[in-house]
Amino acid sequence: MGKIVQRNWLLIITGLLVMSSFAVLFFTLDERSNANRCTYGGIVYKKGDLVKNYRANDNCYCNGSDKIQCENGDDFSISYSTFSTEKLSFSYMYQNYLEVNEPDYTRVLSEDVNHNEDSLEIVLERETLCGENNLAPSQVGFYEFRDNSLILTTMTNRDTNLYSMPCMISNSFVIE
Repeated sequence: MGKIVQRNWLLIITGLLVMSSFAVLFFTLDERSNANRCTYGGIVYKKGDLVKNYRANDNCYCNGSDKIQCENGDDFSISYSTFSTEKLSFSYMYQNYLEVNEPDYTRVLSEDVNHNEDSLEIVLERETLCGENNLAPSQVGFYEFRDNSLILTTMTNRDTNLYSMPCMISNSFVIE
């Protein structure tokens, strides 16, 4: 009778260990998936976190799967799939360092717009992080035509090991 009781306890303990292993595995995989996080401005947010300065709105929250929703009901996906680089010449250049602690990623200034019969050139200035010796971060430009509007965007390297000093850069978009 004593051996049967011992065997039952061993089965119960083994079952509990197996179930707890599966629970730890599930929570680890869930934490590492994009389903519960968003990335914006080089910062990773957990589901439910407040995303500051998202599209100049302070009332936006991460919904997971890289979707951010603002209190006004707008649900934005962070995706470059609708943007293009076709017939686009993009360049960037360091302008100067800024005497601030953090760049304002929402501040974009229109510096120049030129249009001729063959092309449209738009030059923007914006704040970001630069490296030492006037090193502007690596960037790629994209554009999209939507509802009689032109939307310009960039994908910028924000590796804080390389770029840690707030600066002003210019982006030049030339669409043929």
